[in-house]
Amino acid sequence: MLSRAARMDWSKVAFTKHMIEAAAREATCHVVIDFGSGERATYEIDVFRVLKGSGAPWFASGRDRDRTDGYRPFGEGDSPEDALQACLESAGVHHRRHERQGDD
Repeated sequence: MLSRAARMDWSKVAFTKHMIEAAAREATCHVVIDFGSGERATYEIDVFRVLKGSGAPWFASGRDRDRTDGYRPFGEGDSPEDALQACLESAGVHHRRHERQGDD
């Protein structure tokens, strides 16, 4: 039997003045980037909604599943899709640079 996850009512949570930032994870996806020439990464990307703090209302952050100390793409946006797109573009630019550096 499948059950639905409970939705959290964040308006009922008090973030004190000492809690300067807070975010709720809204979605997760897995993306493989492969430019050939050995330049490949598998990212797990989380999309967050900002609950308290400054900046854009959404952000996305990724981590390379195979290289935990590797590059961590990041992106912000006015919607969850914009934040994810910015994060994916950040990852793509990073790996494109590595691929081009390998051609030198």
